[in-house]
Amino acid sequence: MWIIDAFADFSDKLALPEALETTNPRFFARAVHYIAENPRFDELEKCSLLRPAMERAAVRGNMAELELCKAIIPFHCNVALIAALRGDLPLLKWIWDSQPTVFHHEDVWVEQVAFDVAAERGDLVTVQWLVAAFPDNTWSLGSAAIGGRLDVIAWLYQNANVSEDPLRNAFTRNLSAALAVEKWRDRIEKCCFHRPLWWRYGIRIYLVKAMDWAAQSGNLELLQWFNDNGREGCSTMAVVLAAEAGNMEILLWLHENHSSLWTSRTMDLAAEQGHLDIVQWMHTNRTEGCSTNAMNWAAKNGQLEMVKWLHNNRSEGCTTAAIDAAVRNGHLDVVQWLHKFRTEGCTVMAMDKAAEAGNLEMVKWLHHNRTEGCTEMAMDKAAEDGNLEMVKWLHHNRTEGCSTFAVDLAAASGHLDVINCKFLAENRTEGGTFAAYEFAEEEGHLEILRWFDEHKPTFLEH
Repeated sequence: MWIIDAFADFSDKLALPEALETTNPRFFARAVHYIAENPRFDELEKCSLLRPAMERAAVRGNMAELELCKAIIPFHCNVALIAALRGDLPLLKWIWDSQPTVFHHEDVWVEQVAFDVAAERGDLVTVQWLVAAFPDNTWSLGSAAIGGRLDVIAWLYQNANVSEDPLRNAFTRNLSAALAVEKWRDRIEKCCFHRPLWWRYGIRIYLVKAMDWAAQSGNLELLQWFNDNGREGCSTMAVVLAAEAGNMEILLWLHENHSSLWTSRTMDLAAEQGHLDIVQWMHTNRTEGCSTNAMNWAAKNGQLEMVKWLHNNRSEGCTTAAIDAAVRNGHLDVVQWLHKFRTEGCTVMAMDKAAEAGNLEMVKWLHHNRTEGCTEMAMDKAAEDGNLEMVKWLHHNRTEGCSTFAVDLAAASGHLDVINCKFLAENRTEGGTFAAYEFAEEEGHLEILRWFDEHKPTFLEH
């Protein structure tokens, strides 16, 4: 009841954000009108209240709420970005008609994001609208190739300014903007980007040609179409992406038609992903072989059968990175097998990373079966993570100790129980620096500050 009362007159500013988050259209409208008509809100305050509300409305595709807000403040490009990620063509058209400047913005080209979404999921109607609305743009075929959308690619070839090389389009400007709306991604049901937006607009996509993405998509018809009609061709990434995805049919076609593109990296990546059939086929039919990365990366991903096969059939072997990486990812069975059948061993990084990951079982196994030991970083990182059990075990069973970073990082960590710092201060001689107090103060860790003040530990100089 108090929330309804608060919405009635909005005498308390704290009630406004709650009103703007409601799905009740009456409360939402009253809150917006209150902000518009109340002289105590300057333009900056209006923007800070209404921009998040506009983003939520865009996520829901609620044009009525957007219309209310638009009467008070202009659209921010985030609203158009969310509409683009939803693939919401009616909303995109409405924003374009009412405020076209948010599209081809100096910070982000919203139309390119909308195009990427539409092309990847095969929404030809939206693609056609964007091409017509932005006739001077050059469009990349990469997104349609990722989605395996031959009909979209064929239409673009006939009707749009296209480039098969994404580097020719200035899409990198979209990365920061995409990150700005990443928080909404999981709530945008129609968004076809299953990977995080930082990956989708990260550097990898700009280094890969459209035909390469066609190879990764597993769409042989599309790959053959590019081969017959494309202008750019493909690169070594075509084979790499197909191997990584486990697309044997595509690899067989590339073997027959682009044999010069194969490298040892192909088997390395197939091994990393556990595609044993592909690795075995390459072993018999290709001559490039692999590198030590094949076993290293297979171990990292816990691919024990792959590790065994490479050990028995290939001569490249592995390096200390195999056990180090397997330890880091918690694959004890792989670690034990490599320890028994391989001679490369590991480094101190293995126990350091196991301690950092909080894997006490792994730390104990390394302690009893390997001789490399660890460094001060093991206890430092365990302290930072608030893992008191790990800190105590390392203190009682290892001789490496810790550094002043242990206390400093423990004090800085928001989730850390103060007892961890107390244990370090009372049982270790390394101490900390005054940065520990400063970190705790900056992060507002009152329990740690209170303990420091009560026990007055001696800190080292900066």
